[in-house]
Amino acid sequence: MPTQPITSIPISSPGYFGLNTSDSPVGMAVSFAAIADHCVIDTLGRIGSRKGFRAHTLNPAESYDQYPCQRVTEFVDILGDTWRISAGGGSIFKNILSTRIATKIPGFTGSTDPDQNNFQFASLGDRLYMVNGYINPQEFAPGQNDNLISPMSLANSDGSEDPPFYPSDAGFPSYPSCCTAGFGRLFMSGFTENKSLIVYSTLQGQTNPVPDSKGGLRWAGTIDVSQYWPDGTDVVTALAVHNNYLIVFGQHSILVYGDPSGADNVYQLSLQDTVSGIGCIARDSIAALGTDLVFLDASGLRSFGRTLQEKSLPIGNLSGNIQSDIEQAIRLSNPNDIVGFYNPEDSLYTLTFPDEALTYAFDTKIPLENGTLKTTRWPNRYIKCGFRSVSGKTFYGGVGGLYEYIGNSDRSFVMLGSGAPQSRNSNPFGIPSVSAIIDYLPEHMDWPIEFRYWTQPQSFGAQSKLKFLKEVDITLAGGGGNDLWLKWVFNYSDPVSEVRLRQVGSVLYYYAAQDSEYDSLATYSGGEGLIASKRLKVWGSGRVVSLGFEVSVTENHFSIQELNIQALLGRTV
Repeated sequence: MPTQPITSIPISSPGYFGLNTSDSPVGMAVSFAAIADHCVIDTLGRIGSRKGFRAHTLNPAESYDQYPCQRVTEFVDILGDTWRISAGGGSIFKNILSTRIATKIPGFTGSTDPDQNNFQFASLGDRLYMVNGYINPQEFAPGQNDNLISPMSLANSDGSEDPPFYPSDAGFPSYPSCCTAGFGRLFMSGFTENKSLIVYSTLQGQTNPVPDSKGGLRWAGTIDVSQYWPDGTDVVTALAVHNNYLIVFGQHSILVYGDPSGADNVYQLSLQDTVSGIGCIARDSIAALGTDLVFLDASGLRSFGRTLQEKSLPIGNLSGNIQSDIEQAIRLSNPNDIVGFYNPEDSLYTLTFPDEALTYAFDTKIPLENGTLKTTRWPNRYIKCGFRSVSGKTFYGGVGGLYEYIGNSDRSFVMLGSGAPQSRNSNPFGIPSVSAIIDYLPEHMDWPIEFRYWTQPQSFGAQSKLKFLKEVDITLAGGGGNDLWLKWVFNYSDPVSEVRLRQVGSVLYYYAAQDSEYDSLATYSGGEGLIASKRLKVWGSGRVVSLGFEVSVTENHFSIQELNIQALLGRTV
């Protein structure tokens, strides 16, 4: 009887297409991943471990207390001085990156209610403005009144105390929930008593005519969009100024205002375009990606440019490959907590659902053929906000204050509700509990990055035949000092088999300390053996097989360059 030939599945860029949990795994391209946890798609087209979260607030207990850093921004004043302003636990803080200290800014009395710390920031001229829908807009004026946070004046441009904020029946002012700056003015909307009203300020630099005031902006006019919603009615959820247009996002509609003359005259703004059936449900999901905007609609992550061009629900959905997962995360989350943040250095847009301790990372370099972005997942990360400094560094905020996105290990962690990490032998396709205990680690401790990548079930082109798994050849980059667990499961749900490869790969790069452990510079280590080829014997049989690669990264970046799965085809079953 002739010997059956060995059948191979070579995968030159494992996981390069990112997650795909929406399509049937039968016949799916081998470059899609079934699981891609704590991964990114690196610049060389490999699936690799994300960077770490390094503690960047030395005094979290004295500043944020037990509350998370809820929102953060970087503001550059007219003198070129840089301010990192954050909110959490009912206070506003100045974060000094050089000393890693958060200092409470006087003059603000807030609430520990998380919703009331969800500020949106907008800078104009020499001031930073903050709104959250629960209190009067706040302003921060560097160099004035000892850098206090103070309520923004509600006066009109002529000094009269009758602002265009519709009062409530109870006699309290109506509070805006979103803001943006553009055309030399500040725009605010989403008022508690009128969700279709937009107010705009006097021009930047125009002085306040009230003599006893410290100066600043006043309200100059309004735009009422209540008559222009394409579906008849909607509410303003977010504002953005992009490409000389004022974009008004509703929950299920979009209005685009512009100056037809191109003069950027706010008094000449008129409705230029509308989109029906697509809107923004999470104000802080909006981020500028070069010449485009992305935002979260109830159907998933959307591209503003493609949405405006095609005006079709299936078009411009950047998260289409994880459609059901995104929809479930939206259903389980408070929209006020959802945050999107773009990191241009890594071409990475992260969309965080803090209620689920879950972040989706979208690679923005090259979209897939269907227009979606390559997506990976960072589970059990309690991210609340983020910002990019003018120096090009990326920071995230959460429990324990700020964390710099750098290195190859974490200085914070999220434990599952049981108080213990997941079992290594748990179902690889299971969804972990989202009930979590969140904490930050002291300076002398590191927490590993739990890299986890699983292929889609593979049939070797013969769905009905039995496969006898023989060998897996792996080409790795980096990962020196770490153990690799190769796992596999037949027929979607059979018991998991595994084998450990000790001390895989080689040092790809390291972070050489300069002034301190935290003022680090990524230094390419050079040397030989950057790429390591490993051959592992595997066993078992079934109709389809999925392979998983799990590494607890603590020292060196880890990525998978190439796979070659070899199996013997048997009888038809």
